[in-house]
Amino acid sequence: MVGLDDDLVRCVKVRDPCIADHFAVHCELQLQKLHFGKKVVKFRKLQSIDIDSFCEDLCDSYLLQKSYSHLNTLVEQYDRMLLSIVDKHAPDIQRQITVHSSAPWYTQEVADEKNKRRRLERKWRKSKMQSDRERYVHQCYVVNNIICNLKTTYYREMISQNSGNQKVF
Repeated sequence: MVGLDDDLVRCVKVRDPCIADHFAVHCELQLQKLHFGKKVVKFRKLQSIDIDSFCEDLCDSYLLQKSYSHLNTLVEQYDRMLLSIVDKHAPDIQRQITVHSSAPWYTQEVADEKNKRRRLERKWRKSKMQSDRERYVHQCYVVNNIICNLKTTYYREMISQNSGNQKVF
């Protein structure tokens, strides 16, 4: 248990609210907010490319108009040309995201099942078919059930392993 001399607890006041046989304990807690790391991710919106315009730029590129005698030169030119055309039609987008640590009970199985759920949801939203919705709802149940079982198992083990030490949590 945290003692009153710790830096965590300050200004402890005990009051009798007169509505129950218990006293109300008020205090200020000195807690620090966790700071998560930041990460810059790059991506392209490839689905937004106008295919006709992209193909036209490929056909107009100097790569198809010029002949090369060395394979290495051809590959380098191909890479540069394709990158410049892709940059024109789908430029790099940078976003800064917050990196959160994953839950200790989170496993690869949960990630795989959640990916499957997302796929089924996209399919259902696109097709609007009842059978696709039923598969999606079933997958939601599967994912929630797995998460619930993993959480229960994890916390049950934590409690049983640390039954004599309340400071673990």
